[in-house]
Amino acid sequence: MAKFANHFWGSSADFCSTAGFDAIRRRLKEGKQMGKDLEDFLEKRGKIEKEYAESLLRLVKVASGKDEIGTLRTSWEQLKAETENVARQHQTLSSHLHEEAHALKDFYLQQK
Repeated sequence: MAKFANHFWGSSADFCSTAGFDAIRRRLKEGKQMGKDLEDFLEKRGKIEKEYAESLLRLVKVASGKDEIGTLRTSWEQLKAETENVARQHQTLSSHLHEEAHALKDFYLQQK
């Protein structure tokens, strides 16, 4: 059974090999890039969620139907209220995504 420790430094005859160090350094660099990619993704997703929420709120404000009566009016008002609720949820999600992105950025700044 092959073990990591047996192959970490390269061939057993080469004690000066930097293969293990190079592997660790490469993996750390890849991890740092992944963190940056995640931070960018969260920021962009947060921006999209915010724009979507703002669009839904504008839709609710410009929606007409105020002259309708009866059960259709009740349904219409409920639809607008639920759309506004969805918009507020997207605003909350946007805020959480931005907070997570900033927390990730702060973490990487502390690691320098």
